[in-house]
Amino acid sequence: MCNGQGRTYKRPESKAIWLEYPGPDGKKIRRSARTTVQSEAEAELKRLISQVGALTFQEAVVDFFEVKGRPGQLRPKTLANYQTSLRAVAPYLGDLTMTDIDRDVLKELVRSRRTTVSDTSVKRDLAFVSSVFTHAIETMPQAPENNPLLSFTKRHLKEKARTRWLRPHEYRLLLDNCSNDAHRLILETAVLTGMRHGELTSLRKSMIDFKKREVTLDVDVTKNAKERIIPLCESLCLKLEQLCLETPNDLVFCYMDQGSRTWKPYPSFANFWKRLRTRSDMEDVRFHDLRHTFASWWVQGGGDLLRLKDILGHSSLQMVQRYAHLNTAAHHQEIKEIFGTQFGHRHE
Repeated sequence: MCNGQGRTYKRPESKAIWLEYPGPDGKKIRRSARTTVQSEAEAELKRLISQVGALTFQEAVVDFFEVKGRPGQLRPKTLANYQTSLRAVAPYLGDLTMTDIDRDVLKELVRSRRTTVSDTSVKRDLAFVSSVFTHAIETMPQAPENNPLLSFTKRHLKEKARTRWLRPHEYRLLLDNCSNDAHRLILETAVLTGMRHGELTSLRKSMIDFKKREVTLDVDVTKNAKERIIPLCESLCLKLEQLCLETPNDLVFCYMDQGSRTWKPYPSFANFWKRLRTRSDMEDVRFHDLRHTFASWWVQGGGDLLRLKDILGHSSLQMVQRYAHLNTAAHHQEIKEIFGTQFGHRHE
């Protein structure tokens, strides 16, 4: 049977129905339909013809990174996160065309990924795929008309907000187990400022105003690309000022590279942090939990949630509401008023 662009036919030596259709270069492609049912063979022929010259996910990804990797597009950290998501979804989408990626494909991707990673990671991967679709639809010929991620429900993917924070004795234990003063100051700065890991590794002397006792993080450093001002307590400010007198150039947290014999900024604190956790028998604590510690201590000390939002660089007050329950000052006041007066113990 012929449909104008291709045809189904039988071969004497084969039980299955065969397909013939023009390839991207105009040459005929012949392949088995892997079925003896005519209607199924015709459906497969129609699918294959629709794929001829169709944009593949791999082609869209290559163009996406080529464009988004240009100066002024996406920040290096965002690109790195997208690369991580690409490695995660490539086994499921890498060989498909953009039109092949439908609800069923996405469901299988989600089902499989949830067996090994958190729902938060799955949502991050889906957001990356959606960004690739948006880019293709807006800029690439032969792209699909619609982004399937926009209608794909993610309500069943639950993000669990993790708010592990250090108790004072845990903080002291970590400080005591630091192998040197430099690592100890990194730990103190993380806990007493709430700065993210990437913001700490990017910290430079020019960002610190020791007279005002504050750090100004510019748009190239912060996660949401907005300038942020972080106040410094007096003791931390003095320690950072002393460190900056000892470190070269504009570097703050840095180390001597033994190979080149030059000072370099820490690209990551992962190595020292992993060893510190092990020595302290606190394997469940992540470096990001030091940021949670700052927020938790702020609220416990009666700090304002709106100011906390600004210091942490969150876009909404909802992001800091997770710490609200730690402010127990009002509870103690009511306990005092209710049980200390109305139901107070009488001494006979």
